[in-house]
Amino acid sequence: MEEEDPFRLNARRLGAVALVLYAVSILIAVLGIVVAVGIVLSALPPVTLPGVPITPEVIRVIAGLVLFCVGIIVFTVFSLYAGFKGRSVVSKVDLTGWDGLIKTLGKLYFVAMLFLAIGIFIIPGTTGIYGMTIILLIYSILIMVCALLVPSPQRSIAAGILLIIAAGLSMFGGRISIPGLGAQIPGISQLMSALFVAGTFPGVAFIVVGIALIVRQVILRWPISHLIASVGGLIFAIGIAYADFSIVSFMSGLPLPSGVTPAETAFWTLYSTSMVSGSLGGIAGILGIVALIFAIVFMVKTGFPALGMVKAPPTPVELPAKELRYCPSCGVPVSPGDIYCGNCGRKLR
Repeated sequence: MEEEDPFRLNARRLGAVALVLYAVSILIAVLGIVVAVGIVLSALPPVTLPGVPITPEVIRVIAGLVLFCVGIIVFTVFSLYAGFKGRSVVSKVDLTGWDGLIKTLGKLYFVAMLFLAIGIFIIPGTTGIYGMTIILLIYSILIMVCALLVPSPQRSIAAGILLIIAAGLSMFGGRISIPGLGAQIPGISQLMSALFVAGTFPGVAFIVVGIALIVRQVILRWPISHLIASVGGLIFAIGIAYADFSIVSFMSGLPLPSGVTPAETAFWTLYSTSMVSGSLGGIAGILGIVALIFAIVFMVKTGFPALGMVKAPPTPVELPAKELRYCPSCGVPVSPGDIYCGNCGRKLR
């Protein structure tokens, strides 16, 4: 069995742990919301249907809320799939299934945003956020198309351009807030400001990754494009850590109730699960940062000999002629002096 570079091995291990923590944090947050809502609903007096007038507005509210909840469920599936399936892919030395993971995530994100958007459009009184909803829906379409194009090196330029456009739309749409919301809940203005700042990180990260995709096709050398993409990953991981720790900071500053009424029980449920979820998400972001630093060191060592270790010249016995130009595992072009394949990580000699 070929020995894997320790920096690459540590990057994969830390990345796998980070993805699991991210998925678990999302799961805890969702369970907390479901339990809290259940507590509140169970405390409400029963409502008989004859006492509720069935008007077009009521039908629209119910239909919109149902579609909105479906969107939230799909988005939860998206997050769990990214975490648990991503961990499975990163745990493999050759990263088998990476292309399929990217494609599926793109589709899930679009479906989630589609249900959320339709739900918002149906519910009466939501016209104030129509603009933001349309922008984010277009953003999700561009992300999905980009995810379908990324596995093909010949379409990297198109994928990179779409990703840069999508990033610009997300950064613009995320700046649209609901008027007056900051004055209704103590501390919400600070939280929204922190989340808007956190939302800038993914946008910048996608722009960097988009540039990496363009470089991937124009220069045709994996070390440069992968190094640029890893910098984008670093920015994205920083955004996750910042956003989650901002939630923890906001929750810790809220006045805590001392009673045991259903409303207070629901509050304590949301409070505790949000604190745990935010902490795990922040730790996941930090581990992701460290994992990407290890990955960058690995790429510098194997892809840029002038900056890292010197590659030994190949020998006919250790490196057959058929492996001088292409990786035997994934078929990506390699140089005669490469020790590892930059695409799948296989040791060439």
